Amino acid sequence: MNKYKNTNNKGAQIKKRILVISIIILLSTILTGCATDLDSAETTRDQLEELDPTSYSDIEDVTTSETPEYAAGDIEDLITSETPESAYDKSRFDDVAYDTDEDLIELDFLGDESRITQTVFLGEPVVLDGLQFTFEDNITGGRIDNYWSLRDGQAYINVPVEVENVSDEVVDFFRFGIREYDPAGIELDRIVTTSVNSIRLMGALRPGEIYTGYVSFIYDGDGDYTLVIYSWSIRVPYEIAVLVPIYDVQIPDIVDRYNRDVPIPAVIFDLPNITLFNHNLPRNSFFYSVPYESDSGNIHMILRPNDIVRDPEGVITHDSLRIGYVIRYMFRKRALVGYGFQDREFDAVAIMENAAETLQQGGNPFIIIGDIRATEDRMTAFMHTRRGAWGGLDLHTRLFVIQMLPDANEYVIFETWLWTTTEATLEGERRTAIEEFGELTGIDFIGILRDTFEG
Repeated sequence: MNKYKNTNNKGAQIKKRILVISIIILLSTILTGCATDLDSAETTRDQLEELDPTSYSDIEDVTTSETPEYAAGDIEDLITSETPESAYDKSRFDDVAYDTDEDLIELDFLGDESRITQTVFLGEPVVLDGLQFTFEDNITGGRIDNYWSLRDGQAYINVPVEVENVSDEVVDFFRFGIREYDPAGIELDRIVTTSVNSIRLMGALRPGEIYTGYVSFIYDGDGDYTLVIYSWSIRVPYEIAVLVPIYDVQIPDIVDRYNRDVPIPAVIFDLPNITLFNHNLPRNSFFYSVPYESDSGNIHMILRPNDIVRDPEGVITHDSLRIGYVIRYMFRKRALVGYGFQDREFDAVAIMENAAETLQQGGNPFIIIGDIRATEDRMTAFMHTRRGAWGGLDLHTRLFVIQMLPDANEYVIFETWLWTTTEATLEGERRTAIEEFGELTGIDFIGILRDTFEG
């Protein structure tokens, strides 16, 4: 049974807590060696049982009054009797704000462990260790969309919360913890989503400062969930239980990454001439030419970087220029139907538009920068993209060229890339090599980086 679920029978619960407090008093007197007058202890218990069972404040008044020394003093001494005095800062307990009459407060005696829990509802402000929390009811749902995450596709809930520092000192959220429970009272695995401002990541607040964010937790079906907030800095095990009813919250469908509806860039017919074959290389060139035989038997002289330009196999550095050629041959025009060309002319522009759609699919899609550029005769098309190796981090720049070849059924897919998005990191011989590459091919890599770097 979920101990954090709400109940309308507060009187019955508080009567139980009166008995718990009485048991604690009796145990405390025995453990401290002061149980020499059990009649006085019985008198204290009688006082507790005569109190208004709907008011916790009356109970607290008795437990913090001038009772006999063997009755264990005030309430925080009772629940911290096993804590060394030097390790317990009593002033922290005074900072805990709660409404003693209206809010539900639990005091459980579990062997040598005690816990005070204040239960609140959405919209009710509550203060814990200098921070005031107000959880709101405009709850939203989400789904983890991260190809690299083990929880990819997991549904989750976002509960908005306003956090205000109501103390006179800086309070760091690092000293707080959050636990989440499903409707059955089972603790949920923790998640932190970057799609919203998580309060787990909010850091420190100055006095009077307000932070608006969310607590996100795994969605496991409709029901009453519970968020428990506690502070590591309070020696008294005091915590806040926030009841969160989750019913009919909209959860997004799982994204089909391989059939996304993606935007296709516009085509601008302003591309200057690009030379991919038969280069006239200077004697001290950073590049050399090698023959490439296509499937149709045609020989093409392609460009390759020398050892200064290209890292050894398995090594990646930001200024190592990569070059790749793939020459394709279509035997029949009707074979193109499977590639999405049934309603379009088969030329470099159509192939590049199809490539733009394909490259934006999958778990690690390309990001297209700007428009597709093409020659007026549609024989050559160019596209600038970025891609990250780990979920969009460490972006690299990749340039694609589609060019129709003299054989009417043959075309080349050319790509070149650098593991950087800024030309500021390119220096020395490798920068000189990239400048030569621009002169040989007409692809001004450095100019493209300079024009599109957001920094």
